Amino acid sequence: MTAITFDSLKYVERLTTAGVSEPQAKAMSEAQKEVFTEMVEDQLATKLDIAGLNNKIDLDIATLNNKIDVSVAMLNNKIDVAIAGFNGKFNLLYWMFGFQLAFAVTILFKLFA
Repeated sequence: MTAITFDSLKYVERLTTAGVSEPQAKAMSEAQKEVFTEMVEDQLATKLDIAGLNNKIDLDIATLNNKIDVSVAMLNNKIDVAIAGFNGKFNLLYWMFGFQLAFAVTILFKLFA
């Protein structure tokens, strides 16, 4: 917990100098001290709070990076499988085209020879 230094005596003296009665100045000083204390405890982040959040963010980023790496690896595998399938189909088409060309050349050769 972070502490705020608040000089209540100086605050009371300043208020009484300005014309505020001493009991009222003391009450205002206590109220101001409570507000500062509540603000520090509830609303201000300490260095420890920020360090904890930084660690959590770093962990979240590392987790997301791992998930992205896994997803990229899975997609690369799917792409490799798809490419291998296409290569097999194209090889079959090359052979089929080659045989058809050979048959066509043979038929043309027989017709004109």
